[in-house]
Amino acid sequence: MSVVRALRRAVAPVRRCAAPLLVEQPTVAAASGRTLSAAAVGGARPAPLWTLSRLASTAREVSRESDSGLLQVLKAELEHERKTYSQPKDVSRGPPKPWTLTDKPGHADIILRRSYGEEDIAVTCVYQPDAYGERHEDDEPQGSDEDDRDEESAACVNMTITVNKGADNPTLEISAASYGNEISIDHVYFWEDKNSRDALYDGPNFLQLDEELQAQFERYIKARGVNKDLVSYLFNLLEDKEQREYMRWLQKVEQFVRQ
Repeated sequence: MSVVRALRRAVAPVRRCAAPLLVEQPTVAAASGRTLSAAAVGGARPAPLWTLSRLASTAREVSRESDSGLLQVLKAELEHERKTYSQPKDVSRGPPKPWTLTDKPGHADIILRRSYGEEDIAVTCVYQPDAYGERHEDDEPQGSDEDDRDEESAACVNMTITVNKGADNPTLEISAASYGNEISIDHVYFWEDKNSRDALYDGPNFLQLDEELQAQFERYIKARGVNKDLVSYLFNLLEDKEQREYMRWLQKVEQFVRQ
């Protein structure tokens, strides 16, 4: 027997064994109602259509029930807040003159502006509930001096005061906080280039300045209207803004879930 014929005999059985895998198996799978991929993985059958339909229907029912429960609570909470809300008179009257207020719904910050000679003054306060909101029992040890503070003195308003003398001129920026009626300056920045601040020297530690220099900076901002009257208004305004933004949040979330 020639070598070629011997090779042909050896290969022929392989071809006959391999052929059913490529030709006959799809036919068997089709006859049994299964796809080729299902037969190839050991004959696993897909779930009947009625089972899949029932599962989808159950999932929709659970989703509707959960959405209905959430909508009910959101609506009840919103109605309660609207019934109990009333804007304080000093907030409705607006800021102390000559300040003007910018307060956009949905924005966390409020901005007060005024002119002082050739200067443009802006005071920006960001809504931060933890900064002036309720204090927790674990915040201070029992018997500490903090226990004697009332709610107003325990509250805090953080503010950024900017002083400009023209759009293209340098900016003096003062970071400050108010506890009760006291205003405390944290830092004084002087920005020569308002568009690039990363590599600029931002000023010394304020508490390390000479005490007289610190006092003069405090007089500087008070002369521009950042005083007790403004701080008192800010406390009431931010508390009112918290309430208004919470009601707006409830309304927007309810609308989203209802869609």
